[in-house]
Amino acid sequence: MRLKDLATSLSYNARLIPEAVDGEGTTAMELVNDAFYKETPIQVELSLGKKRNLVVSVSEVTEQE
Repeated sequence: MRLKDLATSLSYNARLIPEAVDGEGTTAMELVNDAFYKETPIQVELSLGKKRNLVVSVSEVTEQE
C-alpha cells in the first residue's frame, strides 16, 4: 500500500501483513480499510528496509495537530 506522511508530504510504499500487526489482523485491516474508504488519517509505524518496508503498527489518529 502507498502511505503519505501528512506532516512532510513524503510517500512510502509499504507491505501490510495484518497478522503481524495484531495477531488475527482484523483490527489492522479494519482501520486501514476505514481510512481508505472514509478518507480519514491513521497513524502507521513503518519498519524501513532495503528491499521492503513493513507496517509495524496501525492506530486511529486521536488528535489532529
